[in-house]
Amino acid sequence: GNVSFAIIGIGINCLQSPADFPPELDGIAASLSMVIGKEIHRAKVAAAMMDALHRMERRLLTEKQAILDTYRSDCITIGQEVSLLRVGEAVRHGKAVDMDDEGALLVEFEDGHVETVNSGEISIRGMYGYL
Repeated sequence: GNVSFAIIGIGINCLQSPADFPPELDGIAASLSMVIGKEIHRAKVAAAMMDALHRMERRLLTEKQAILDTYRSDCITIGQEVSLLRVGEAVRHGKAVDMDDEGALLVEFEDGHVETVNSGEISIRGMYGYL
């Protein structure tokens, strides 16, 4: 049948110190408290996120194209060589060429076909050591 919902998870490191991350993430992973140099109140972060998501949801009804245009211009993935990983499938390589009007990534794969990718894990090839 048709799916009419999605469950989205967002993870934000709030209180970790550099010692909380494995050595291979040194210089890559951080927490809010590491960045600003003081303790973070997680409840305040959660409340601010909920407020921002609520404002964004209202804007989607009237300003969807402007939001997508901003996202497209800020997206560092577009134009990059990428790897796509989906559970139960082999890793596929291609180039992120654009984004469609619903915000899904358009990837041109090595065989030349372009596919709309809106699920799975996309990694920019070579960034942080990903192949």
